[in-house]
Order: sequence, then structure tokens, then C-alpha cells
Amino acid sequence: MKNHIAVARTSEDRRAVIEYVEKRYFKYFNTIPSESEIYLYASTDTTVTGAIALDFENSSGRMPLESIYRLDRLRIPLPLNTSNGAQFGKWNADTTDVSLPLLYAACLYAIKQRKTYGWLNHSLAVHRVLTRKGIYFLPIDAVLCLENVRTNDRAFYEKNPDVQCYIMELTQVVDMLKKNVLEAVDRQMIIFGEL
Repeated sequence: MKNHIAVARTSEDRRAVIEYVEKRYFKYFNTIPSESEIYLYASTDTTVTGAIALDFENSSGRMPLESIYRLDRLRIPLPLNTSNGAQFGKWNADTTDVSLPLLYAACLYAIKQRKTYGWLNHSLAVHRVLTRKGIYFLPIDAVLCLENVRTNDRAFYEKNPDVQCYIMELTQVVDMLKKNVLEAVDRQMIIFGEL
């Protein structure tokens, strides 16, 4: 079955992707996340099979993660600022054949937006899977401020106390995933739209 990966550009596509993310998050985490700026998604015909979201700095120059985590940017040993970073989140897929190509596509999209680094938080289980693929993550010394988390989202952090914040270098992720993704393209399992 072929999965088409693209940016949700129309309001119809965006609504379908948000509904997919909401259903998945409610099923697995008992929460409905707030909306993100950009969604990339996988679909077969008209059925969404995976999604990943990107957010950029807000009007005060902060990433969304900075509203719920206390962190000191000066302690991150990278030339990192919000103008060269993108926050990755809401990553869900029906199959593993879709999840890595989605991350790959999201990194390519962020690079096209002149971003160098990806901010994200994930569980130890997700971390293990991605590091086995050769992706390097720099842990961020960040402390979750549960009182700043939306009430509906607190259950996720309470059930997943091992969630940590990380930074990834986007071209390194693309390099590590390229072979895997190109094999999926060669097998005609993945088709990329305009990113």
C-alpha cells in the first residue's frame, strides 16, 4: 500500500490531520493536544495514516516547550536560538513504514525553512528506537513545570515520567534516515509530495 507524504496545505487536509492526531492522542494518552503551526502527514487515498507537527518560535521568541519546561539556553552547548530551531511533536503513525519517512520529511521541510536544529521531547522507548537508527540527540537540562501544562495534558506527563527534552541536528537525522527512506521509495511504499 502506497503512502503519500506531504505538507497539509489546505484547510481540508489540515482538518483531517488534526482529527487523526486528536483521535490517536485521546486513544493512547487520554488527551487532545493543542494545534501546531505546520503538519506533515502520510495518507493512502483519503485516509490519514500518520502525522508529525512542527512549531516555530512564538512572538516572544520562545518555543512551545519553553512554556512547560524550565531550561537555560545558555547551558546548551550549541549555537542554538529559536530562529534556527523548529519544535517537532505530535508524531504518530499507523505503521513503522510511515513513521521514519515522516520524520525525514519534517526534517527536510524544516531545513528548507532555514532551520538547523530540532527541539523535541519524547519517552525513553522512543529514544531507544531512534538512537538505534543512528540519530544523535543532545539532552537538554530541562525541568517540567507540571503546573504550566494544560490540565488535559497532565495525564500524559504523569503516565510517562521518563519524557525528556532533546535537541537534534536536522542534517544528521536526514543523513541517518536517508537509506531507510530511499528503500521505502524504491519499494514504492512511500511517495513524497511537495515539501
